[in-house]
Amino acid sequence: MDINEIKTEVIDYGKSNCYVPTSFEYVICSCGHDLFQMYSDDDEGGCGITCAKCDKGISIENSADYMEDIGQNICTCGSEELHVLVGKAFYQDSEDVR
Repeated sequence: MDINEIKTEVIDYGKSNCYVPTSFEYVICSCGHDLFQMYSDDDEGGCGITCAKCDKGISIENSADYMEDIGQNICTCGSEELHVLVGKAFYQDSEDVR
């Protein structure tokens, strides 16, 4: 899946939750690698990733701090290593992320 396909998926997901993202950031680890294992808590809305190359942990928008019931996210193809694109939706007339 290329970056535009991922962006389309992120937008579609946002539409289904009434928070359509307008800003996007493709995540690349400080080691230069762009594949991650992703862990999330759907109830709390938190997400953390771990670089598949150097094992560095990254909290997406500091949300991993709120995770309690953590589950690993796996691609529909079965891969545990994912490309990560963060989409942000903002409050109207604000730069505060929803």
